[in-house]
Amino acid sequence: MMNPRFKYRGDIDGLRAVAVLLVVLFHLDLTAFSGGYIGVDVFFVISGYLISAIIEKKLQTDSFSFKDFYIRRVKRLFPALFATILATVLGSLLILGPTDLQAMGKSAAAAVVSLSNFVFYFESGYWDADSSFKPLLHTWSLGVEEQFYLFWPSLFLLLFTIRKRVSILVTTFLITLVGGIACYLMSGVDKSAAFYLFPFRIFQFSIGAFTLHLSRTETVKRLFRKTATKDISILIGLMGIIGFSFLVTEKTVFPGFAIYPPTLAACLVLIAFTNSEASLFSGFLTNRFSAWVGRISYSMYLIHWPIIVLYRYSTNPDLTWIEQCGLGAVIMLGTLVLHYGVERAFYQRAIPNEQQGLGGQLERDRGVVLRTVGVMATLAGVSVFIWLSRPLSATMSGNGRLITAEQVKAARSDGQFFWLTGCPLSRYFSHYTCERPSELNMLVIGDSHEGDGFNFLISGYAQSESLKLIKFGNIKSCVEFDFVNERVFSEKCQTRLDNLFDPRFLDNLDFIFYSSKNPYNHLGGEAYKIFDAMLVKNPDIKLIVLGDYIETNVPCSRLINESGTSNSCKLPKNVIGFGNEGPNLAYIDVFKAMTDHYIDRANFLCADGKLENCMVETNDGIPMMYDQDHLLPPFAMKTGYMYWQKNKYLLREMMKQPSKRQRQLDSSGTE
Repeated sequence: MMNPRFKYRGDIDGLRAVAVLLVVLFHLDLTAFSGGYIGVDVFFVISGYLISAIIEKKLQTDSFSFKDFYIRRVKRLFPALFATILATVLGSLLILGPTDLQAMGKSAAAAVVSLSNFVFYFESGYWDADSSFKPLLHTWSLGVEEQFYLFWPSLFLLLFTIRKRVSILVTTFLITLVGGIACYLMSGVDKSAAFYLFPFRIFQFSIGAFTLHLSRTETVKRLFRKTATKDISILIGLMGIIGFSFLVTEKTVFPGFAIYPPTLAACLVLIAFTNSEASLFSGFLTNRFSAWVGRISYSMYLIHWPIIVLYRYSTNPDLTWIEQCGLGAVIMLGTLVLHYGVERAFYQRAIPNEQQGLGGQLERDRGVVLRTVGVMATLAGVSVFIWLSRPLSATMSGNGRLITAEQVKAARSDGQFFWLTGCPLSRYFSHYTCERPSELNMLVIGDSHEGDGFNFLISGYAQSESLKLIKFGNIKSCVEFDFVNERVFSEKCQTRLDNLFDPRFLDNLDFIFYSSKNPYNHLGGEAYKIFDAMLVKNPDIKLIVLGDYIETNVPCSRLINESGTSNSCKLPKNVIGFGNEGPNLAYIDVFKAMTDHYIDRANFLCADGKLENCMVETNDGIPMMYDQDHLLPPFAMKTGYMYWQKNKYLLREMMKQPSKRQRQLDSSGTE
């Protein structure tokens, strides 16, 4: 039953159906829909369009009130959201390990008060738990949307009041333009902020409002009276949304420029339905099935992710096609229960019953507010208790050993503390740590494992030798490199590259220490080209490569909490990477041709090179890692010290011999 004061738009429900299905298929790990998360961008555009239309309709009839607007939003969004959070909390108590349970409690409390996007923003980073183990991660988008609801009505009321002097069309265009540019620029500075925070997403809501007013201009009305124009626009818009979900991959910088195509495509579809005349392709969105999926899309969006996460957590992160189909069926069942049992029941009551009178309506509104506050306070209280309650987590773990969220956070701080002692390449010619005198200079470079290599060196070689460690700062953050005439360029880290190839630095560099996850994969190809360009300039530099160790399929802290022992982190069923085994070794041969020394941690730390014999904690019982592959500083330092004890004079001996590149040059010169 629809509110008779607003015209029903079947195309909007159809567009919602496309958006939610893309998100669900992406979260079910269907490879073809690698960019299905752009469905959220479509939702933002729809919200901007629809909410602006609702507010403006009320303003035109002089019936808009903030109280009515927010009560309707509460009834529309909160019952289903609170039911989802409650179900997720109950499921998490049965399934999640202590650390992940605490994290869930924190995100649940934030989701109740529409702030989960801030929580996930501040948690983002390499040390954060894998997103596939956060059952309420998807509520970040609801946080952004609800923050939009707080801001937009006031702005629209102001614009409507002064509309004779300020054009709403022009204003929404300017907000869109400025916001879109801000999102793109922030993507290069802080990608997580551009993704999670409302100021960098506002342009998607404002472009929805802009589309609403643009579609009312006479020029656009005349253009879209033509059926051919409407059909072409619908087709291009849908192909833009669905097609782009195929093209976006994990290598795509997002938001960045990639956020614009699906956003604009959604606007094109909305404009295409400016008038109600049927067309050849309009049925794609207005048919009964699409409209029905659109109507249940909110419940489907809410329920699908907790179901997927809790199932993967309790079984296996990698879904088979049978599991994908089974989860799809469970998601649909959960959607129907949530939509018809909660969402629809509460939202229908949002439509005023004129026969019951104003007094009855005020009484019901007061009841809605009181019940909402009560449920919100209760849910938030339970969630905060789970978040802060270590005894509960310890009881749930079922063993005497517990790694808490505080320990994980402390480990991150420790790693950053040691890292700060290094000389930053970006400030090599001005930073005080780079001015310390030394006999040997070593560049430590790699991806997020660069810190592992740094910690491996500081307790042995850096202490025994007059060795200066210069940190590059995560080669992966450079995104991509261009190699032109023996020069290396990258928009994201050009200062570091300029310093890297500055003769004042390069001519005095003795060693490159390469520490990266799977050093011979595609990223290793970029590193190889950089090293090769450096060795062309200074062939006396020696290259040392630190081999991989162990990678688990879920965070090691979770395995320890479940089993009570670090040994669970080396069980074959939990290990997906060991040493340099695996298919991604495309650059191993070219690396071997230039590597002067290779540190095989898999053989050094594992007797006979066997996984079951691997060292997984320090003598003090500190595990090798809390996440899936980044070593804790004490473990990395311990293993580095052990290696130094067996190879104390490695660097000195290497300095006595010509580098492999120099020997190759001498050999070719002799020939």
